[in-house]
Amino acid sequence: MTGFAAEESNREKLGIRFVSALPWLNAGTALGHAAGTAHAQREGVSLDRFLQRLDPTLTPERVGQEIAALATGNKFACGAYHVTANGPTPVD
Repeated sequence: MTGFAAEESNREKLGIRFVSALPWLNAGTALGHAAGTAHAQREGVSLDRFLQRLDPTLTPERVGQEIAALATGNKFACGAYHVTANGPTPVD
């Protein structure tokens, strides 16, 4: 969807840039905790051990900072990014 919108903006010379922001697994939410538990069980490790490999917990404040950076920054050329507490990373 982002790609289609970007193509239309380019075609019509609107000068509008489109970026998708996708949250990464966040154990600070009920859904993230449930997913982390399932992944830990699947890998045969404790939930704590699994969570140690994840980025720090993504807070609402950090999400806002990352969305603002994506919206205002010109260094983000990719159309979609995972939003993490360590900054946005391009989606492959």
